[in-house]
Amino acid sequence: MAWSGAAFDATATVSDWGDGHASLALTLRAGLDETPGGAAGVGAVVSGASGARRGDRIEARVLRAAWGGAPLPPVLVPKAVTGEYGGGVLAPGLLALEGSPFGPAPGFAEPDPAAGVTPHGGGERPIPSRVLLTGLASGGAAAWLVLERAS
Repeated sequence: MAWSGAAFDATATVSDWGDGHASLALTLRAGLDETPGGAAGVGAVVSGASGARRGDRIEARVLRAAWGGAPLPPVLVPKAVTGEYGGGVLAPGLLALEGSPFGPAPGFAEPDPAAGVTPHGGGERPIPSRVLLTGLASGGAAAWLVLERAS
């Protein structure tokens, strides 16, 4: 593990997502800056996106803001296949770190213009040295974990 962090979006209600993506992105970016290569050193993002439109949009805004104007690495969305239960992000994160192939997100037809992030479409991608796992929840909780390949 290279870094882990958490934050809380105070604009979120108990049962919904908020609009505090900027403060969440600052926390994420500060953590990424502690890892070798910063955000540019992350070779893939394993997103906690679950298909909840508001939740996926705030997660996309957090990622875009944390990367600034730089392009995002491939964004993998395993919950479209695995669902929300245990290991829904951790196991795919470990697989991504080892270079396992990921297919396209099932049911994904076209990008949501409000999100501004397009999930990985399947196919080849470089084996990353670092993978970011994301998790944002209704109620305002946010957590991140950067996994790093053993050298």
